[in-house]
Amino acid sequence: MHANHLLPLAVLALAACARQAPEPWERRDHTPPSVADTSFCRNEARQQAGTLYTASGGIPGSGDMGRFPAEIGYYDQCMTRLGYVKVGAPRS
Repeated sequence: MHANHLLPLAVLALAACARQAPEPWERRDHTPPSVADTSFCRNEARQQAGTLYTASGGIPGSGDMGRFPAEIGYYDQCMTRLGYVKVGAPRS
């Protein structure tokens, strides 16, 4: 196959990688979360879940099945604490 035949495939692959699912969080005024806020919450959730599973006898990095759901829960708590609501969630 010639290089000029591979170019369209490379462009499609790059576009697919660059496209991400929208963040399911927003502020009450409908603004999306900042990169700083999502990064902060991801790091905090990862650290809290890691501490929880290390303290409970889990081996860090062992792929404990409960760690991922715990990390998601901590992320949700952090985003809520920063004033975000999930898109589609009932507004109070």
